[in-house]
Amino acid sequence: MILKKLFIYYIALFCLQITINTCCSAQPSISKESNIWKFGPNLGLDFNFVPPSVLIGGEIGISECSASISDTNGALLFYTNAMSVWDQNDSTMPNGIGLLGHQSTKQGCMIAPVIGDSSRYYVFSLDGLWTSTGAGLHYSVVDMDSIGNGTLGNPLGDVVPSLKNIHLADSLSEALTLVRHSNNVDYWVVVKNFYAPQIHSFLVTSAGISATPVTSSLSQHINGSVSTLSPTIDGRNLILTSLAFTGITQLLNFNNCLGTVTGDQVITTSQGQYISSTVSPNDSVIYVSDGGSFWVYDRFAADISGSEQVYTMAGNAFSMQLAPDGKIYGTSTVLQPEDTFLTVINDPNNINNPDIVEDGLSLEGNMPSLSLPNVYISIFDFPVLPVKGKINTQDTVCLGDTLFTNGESDFDWVISTWAWNFDDIASGVNNLDSNQNSSHVFSDSGTYSIQLIVSDYCDKKDTVTKSIYVSFKPDLYIGNDTIICLGDTIQSISNVSGGNHNWSNGSNDTSIQIDATGLYILEVSINKCILTDSINVQITPSVLSLDDTCIIAGQSVLIEVSTADSNNVYSWHPNTFLNDSSLKEPTTTPDSSITYVLTAIDTLVGCTSTTSTQVNVFRYNIVNDTNVCSGTNFNLPLTSTQNYSYDWIPSDGLSDSKGMSPEIQGIKDNIKYYVTIADTASGCSVEDSVNLNVQETPIVDLGNDTSICEGLSLIVSTGNDGSTDYVWSTADTTSAIIISSEGIYNVIAKKGDCIAKDSITVTVDDCSFAINAPSIFTPNGDNLNDMFYFYYIGVDESKPISMIVRNRWGNIVYQTNDIKNPWNGMHNGTPANIGLYNYELTAFSIHGNQHTAKGSFVLTR
Repeated sequence: MILKKLFIYYIALFCLQITINTCCSAQPSISKESNIWKFGPNLGLDFNFVPPSVLIGGEIGISECSASISDTNGALLFYTNAMSVWDQNDSTMPNGIGLLGHQSTKQGCMIAPVIGDSSRYYVFSLDGLWTSTGAGLHYSVVDMDSIGNGTLGNPLGDVVPSLKNIHLADSLSEALTLVRHSNNVDYWVVVKNFYAPQIHSFLVTSAGISATPVTSSLSQHINGSVSTLSPTIDGRNLILTSLAFTGITQLLNFNNCLGTVTGDQVITTSQGQYISSTVSPNDSVIYVSDGGSFWVYDRFAADISGSEQVYTMAGNAFSMQLAPDGKIYGTSTVLQPEDTFLTVINDPNNINNPDIVEDGLSLEGNMPSLSLPNVYISIFDFPVLPVKGKINTQDTVCLGDTLFTNGESDFDWVISTWAWNFDDIASGVNNLDSNQNSSHVFSDSGTYSIQLIVSDYCDKKDTVTKSIYVSFKPDLYIGNDTIICLGDTIQSISNVSGGNHNWSNGSNDTSIQIDATGLYILEVSINKCILTDSINVQITPSVLSLDDTCIIAGQSVLIEVSTADSNNVYSWHPNTFLNDSSLKEPTTTPDSSITYVLTAIDTLVGCTSTTSTQVNVFRYNIVNDTNVCSGTNFNLPLTSTQNYSYDWIPSDGLSDSKGMSPEIQGIKDNIKYYVTIADTASGCSVEDSVNLNVQETPIVDLGNDTSICEGLSLIVSTGNDGSTDYVWSTADTTSAIIISSEGIYNVIAKKGDCIAKDSITVTVDDCSFAINAPSIFTPNGDNLNDMFYFYYIGVDESKPISMIVRNRWGNIVYQTNDIKNPWNGMHNGTPANIGLYNYELTAFSIHGNQHTAKGSFVLTR
């Protein structure tokens, strides 16, 4: 009776194709066996009402694990926390204590029917490494026909003593789920190994539970006890999460015929602590929860990770569960006394706007525990997925061409065989194939109905057919390869009158005129077939246009001729400067520009052609290697009488990079200049270069003009070493000379080809004459420095000596012709102002030379 309707729904084709984001617009119907949820602490939900009503009471305390089951009318039968079993009246069932599970195990318990006995149920309990060795996964059997705490007329069930705590496996994480078998009757109990990347699947049939699991390996393993497994409703995928520090979410391909994991992929894009997962009612949207966000994915997207959307919450769902009303409910991770709500995802089929409400359902002031009941999700009456095949190929193929076929299925990993029949008996053994991807060449034109039969591992089959039209493919012919004379034409004509014509020269006509050498290809599209043919036409003599040549006067050049003909004879005119005018490619050394005409005769077919080429000769003079003195200005050594244009590289430091012979100023280092010389009339150009080798220019510095005392001499030196040659205006050739008389002295220094010049003017002074004056004058009556005196030597006192004192504005304040008559600081009978004064003294030396001394002093008091 209980869950019976779960196994009798076979909806033939609920959706044409589930591999799209939203499989169907309608929600699946949901059995009432999951209508009552019991969870901790002492709470529950009744989905027989819309919205669900909150149930207060029960025996499940602070527990992560809970599971409950109702009858087909939605009335509660019993519930468990993996350690005890309680009946609908919240009383412990007889034998209902001491189950070898643990209430702190995330998915530590589940309830499922005993197949073939509508009154009995399996209670699966899991300790998740919380207890000692020997625990792990166990199952017990509840018999609802046993009186238990009820009466004969109203039995409330009992845990069968002989079928209690039957051991199945050890060393498991906290992940436990049930997945329906592809036959829609049996189911799998699926758990995860704690120490190894393995999934164990125990088959449940009418014969009982298999003692030996089907074990599958995963591509990667995150070692963590707190893991969860959530199946998709169709049973073709498992969602594995881990609360490990570097947790991941893996989407596993599950073959629910064999109980094997046939592939897995990580779908979360960061390493978070993922603690719960579920799917939308239409099975197309995956929900994963971490510590603060919902991670949402399109299950059927080509790139599932790329479809990721993240919805951040203040207190996310520690445990999510798809409910009978088509919504997803979740408990909070906050677990504060004021946290008395469940999170509700109101529209989980809508990946873009699922309408997530954190405080979506009030628990009437009660704070829930961490987890909601672990529900056997296949109670949801989603249509049983048939084994579905699809042929992927073109509709039309041309006779003689290969038809390539690709077999597809919504879930390839459940397919065991692919059987092709190409409806072409005449092809013999090639008519059949057992590969998923195949190919076939049909023996004749016509219409064929190709067939693909796909079978799963439980021998469920699907047969699909596709009509293929094999089109007759005519032979295309546009003529034989041929040779024609230069100037003649040939017409190439297609023998196929219909279809679309495409010539390689761009024409779409059925024929073309050809007057040039080349390969001409025609492609004709007719009856969805592509026909191709080509014709190779050679023009003879096939002398192509010759390129003009640019050379420098005095150079030789080989005149190159592009032709493949071996039976041509050649004649060049004029033969001036040619080494042999009968050669195909002669060499010429012209001294001026010249045009040559080539006549080619094909001796095989008698065709003649002519062409010409211009050899342009550049005439200019350039000194390629030139010595230059450092620090000098220099014009690049190129001259020409022709009308050329010039371009010098590098242009830095040149007066005009476009000039024929630009100037370089103050050259310092060796450098190479390149020049492009172009003939504007012919368009030809040549390149040449100049190497400038910089030689050191001697440095000559005779110093500033100077004077010497009468009777003394002065050594004037160039300051250079002995590698330099010198010529003085005195005819000396040494690096230094001795001067004892006034005059201007010149020197020329030469080092290699580089020279330098300098001069110095020397005067002779009478050094026996000297005049000094104080810098400060203090006429304040203290008998110290009260008079402005001059001190002198070598003065002829017999001759006039004059002194003039001026103030700062140039006015004379004192004047005398007697140097022995000093200034007392008075001006016009009053003391002169404090300040700066200038003096000027004129006298004759004892040698008869007149001298003038000037200076300044400060008057202060």
